[in-house]
Amino acid sequence: MGVDIIEIALDGLTDHREFEKLASELMRDEGYPSIKPLGGVGDMGQDATQESYFLQEGRTRIVFQYTLQEYVSGKIKSTIATLSKNKINYQELVIVTRTEISTERQNMMIREVRKIYDLTLTIYERKTIANRLANYENGIFHRHFPDIGKQVIDLNSKQPLLSAENSSVSESAMLRASIAFTFGKGASRARKSIFDSLTIGLLLEKPTEFISIVELCEKYGKTLGGKRPSVPQIGAALKRLKVRGFLEYDGESVRATNLAIQAMAASTIQANEATGSLISDIVEEVCQIVEKELSDKDKNRLRRNTQDVLVKFFQLFGIELANQVLGDASPSAVYLDSSQELIVAAKHQLSPELGELLISVISQTLKSPTTEQSKTLSNWSLAYLGLEIMNIDPYLKEFQATRFANKVFILDTDFVLDCLVQECSRSTVYKSLIRTLISLGCRVIIPESCMRECVSHAQISPKTYNYFGSSLLSLNESFVDEKVGNVFVKGYYYGRLNGDILPQTTFQKYLQNYYEPGAPIPFITEALQVILPEVEIINPTALVTGDIPEDQMSGMYHALLDLMLKNRKSGYRSEDESKALALTDARLFLTVVHLNRETKRSSGHIFGGHCYLVTASGRYLRSSKKIGLCEAVTTRPQSLLALFDLIGGIKITPTEFVCLFENPLMIHAVSEACEDVQSLIESGIVLQGKSIARLRWDLNQGLHEEIVALRKADTITESAEETADPDTGDREYIRLLESASSRGYRRIPELDSLIKAVDKARDDAEEKGQALSELLRRHEGLEKDIAHFGKRKQRYLRRMARRRKK
Repeated sequence: MGVDIIEIALDGLTDHREFEKLASELMRDEGYPSIKPLGGVGDMGQDATQESYFLQEGRTRIVFQYTLQEYVSGKIKSTIATLSKNKINYQELVIVTRTEISTERQNMMIREVRKIYDLTLTIYERKTIANRLANYENGIFHRHFPDIGKQVIDLNSKQPLLSAENSSVSESAMLRASIAFTFGKGASRARKSIFDSLTIGLLLEKPTEFISIVELCEKYGKTLGGKRPSVPQIGAALKRLKVRGFLEYDGESVRATNLAIQAMAASTIQANEATGSLISDIVEEVCQIVEKELSDKDKNRLRRNTQDVLVKFFQLFGIELANQVLGDASPSAVYLDSSQELIVAAKHQLSPELGELLISVISQTLKSPTTEQSKTLSNWSLAYLGLEIMNIDPYLKEFQATRFANKVFILDTDFVLDCLVQECSRSTVYKSLIRTLISLGCRVIIPESCMRECVSHAQISPKTYNYFGSSLLSLNESFVDEKVGNVFVKGYYYGRLNGDILPQTTFQKYLQNYYEPGAPIPFITEALQVILPEVEIINPTALVTGDIPEDQMSGMYHALLDLMLKNRKSGYRSEDESKALALTDARLFLTVVHLNRETKRSSGHIFGGHCYLVTASGRYLRSSKKIGLCEAVTTRPQSLLALFDLIGGIKITPTEFVCLFENPLMIHAVSEACEDVQSLIESGIVLQGKSIARLRWDLNQGLHEEIVALRKADTITESAEETADPDTGDREYIRLLESASSRGYRRIPELDSLIKAVDKARDDAEEKGQALSELLRRHEGLEKDIAHFGKRKQRYLRRMARRRKK
């Protein structure tokens, strides 16, 4: 009997009294031998049938609470409140729950209980309980679950938590099969395994019945849109499954065994528990930021909306990646095109403030998940991708190494830059992807034009850095990722943030690692050849035998140029530079299109083409669609990584994989707060270390109003500087600084020292006149150094100087 049956047993445990008995026995084995019921407390009000407490006397009085409630954090607070009301004296609270709780959230709850209540909190959650029950020698499992075998046959109806409400029976069966492939403990990531999982999924539509091989073939056809695997492939899968004990197979008819039902159900339960923990983390983060007890209605709606957003998100993930690699599908930038749908789902039936906060928390979780969250997010993305693949290539014949050999992958400039700048998080993952492609016999090419563009990025990077100035290090990561367009500036930011770059290292000094003014192209070429020695740097247009039609070139050029001029990066380029870049990109894309046309393409197959452009950008898809050239010749890096990860063809961590997710919710959250963030940075307020969720909430709870008041005071002062009250803007500025400080925001050190000194001098201008003059003299160059504070702060200094003269 394996761990699968334990998951099934815990999932079916709904009787509180039975859970009490199990928990008490487990606690006695954990070193609490004298545990006993705590009388009196369980007789309170309507919760009497649900509440029960246990106590162990000793040097430390310990209270035990067993709960089947999913919202464990709320249960802890209500338990402490009940014990306090009944004047129960204790020093430690032990919570036992069958709910899975992430390590990070356990630590957070333990710290919170220590800080607020001065109590020690110990948590025994699902993973710990399952581990203890797995020790069958102690007899605990068999004593509490003597008839578990009778439950197995009823488990086939267990639905995945992140499944669409309108899923058909067939789609649901396929999703459960894909979950077994990705979530199942010890799941084999081999090409043949996904086809085996699909076979089990189809058989479980009628779990107790034998069906003939002919009928099974018909099931394949109905499920896969008419595609039918060959009889030898089906036979080989059935033999593999029979060896594993998953099938009763007599050569003509077949039926899933209880072991197969058990394994499939257990994987769904494991997925649901991990997902429930992820959703609870998100809801708990919302509650922590709000800092007040939300109603059960709000909490339930937050959970429901989070679940809906994640379902839509992973459906989009599977659809987009599948569309990008199919020759007969119309590719599009699905994520960005569907961002509004995700936003609406997050806000559904919530107040505007809670809706925006939930968007920010989900986006932050997708951007910076914990290790456990990364694993759950990664598995779901692969499960939905697996669902799409089952419809396209159920036995993954296209993933044989021989099918990939001799394919050509051309890298675009942004991908190359992310490889080159090692301080950026994607560098390691992208280099691993390139090594995998080369190991499969693929030809990987960096266009020579890419070298010129990389040099151009390096040359304009000081302009980008100077635009942000020292305020760059005051920004949080979300705004750097979304608003800083230059990869070298991002690399410097992350290098400083992670401690890889010393504080005394200037940006210009850092840039020398990647840029040599005297020989820019040879230097950057050599740097790339060091980290990617097997990649070719050539002109790919030389591979095309014919000419690219002028109308295609002109159409693609103008479509790309139109997008580029609307892009935030256009502010760092001249119009001529944008035109040159659009022409280069148009030529590169059409080169890939015509290289594919010159070779035979396997229509409807995964990566059925000969040549692909690897790019994280959606501009090629948008531009080609605009001119009616809808061909699947581009692929995002995450497409390749996901497909290789699905079959175990690449070694990357879930965290590395999740960091590549497209994040439309983050784009929305950052855009909504961008103007206010600019004001905060100009005011000398440090945002580094603050999550986008915390920032959005603080803005909604007062900071935004104070920023608006400061802007209004600035406008009045600028329009009537001589007649306006000179202290109005100063008061609003100080009020903003104090409000931000009360919410835990730091100020830049220069501003702290200046404000303290000026305020001290203003308290007694006559006595401190000389000190103020000296202060202004010592800071006479400060206006230039702190230009990012904005004009209003400079006027503040000038007015102080004028008052001194009077």
